[in-house]
Amino acid sequence: MATFVKDFKNKNRTLDESHPIMSCFFEVIFLVGGLGPNGLDVRFNKISGMSSKIETQNIRVGGENQQMRPLPQQVVHENLVLERGVARGSILNWEFNLAMTNFMFFPGNALVIANDNNDNIQAAWLFRNTYPVAWKVSDLCSDDSKALIETMELAYTHFWSLRY
Repeated sequence: MATFVKDFKNKNRTLDESHPIMSCFFEVIFLVGGLGPNGLDVRFNKISGMSSKIETQNIRVGGENQQMRPLPQQVVHENLVLERGVARGSILNWEFNLAMTNFMFFPGNALVIANDNNDNIQAAWLFRNTYPVAWKVSDLCSDDSKALIETMELAYTHFWSLRY
């Protein structure tokens, strides 16, 4: 895993600091068992839940009822939510099946990469110890000709921003 992150950091990228990073060119790389990338599950329509927050507890100061100081308690994360068209032959679907039917979990890591329109890496985030917590398939409707969408939700212990 450390070698993969090192190779990622050394990968050629161009960063034009005068323009913001676009959110429409991205990919997700799942590191199966922490050993290597899973090449089948990289394309998603939407990713959300990339956030951390420090919860605080208010403590009264000096015996006065009017003054409170917030003290940091713990870091909490939203779940990572991935949306895509239903895929055939997906290892990620197999992992979700095992979790949802047999309550078997194989925590892994996920790397979310934001690219520019030339496929150069602009930013990335590494999510550690991910595991499935929710799985939803869109409604089937004979009135529409829309793609069948699946929503996959992963819990994780922490994530790092790898942009610099």
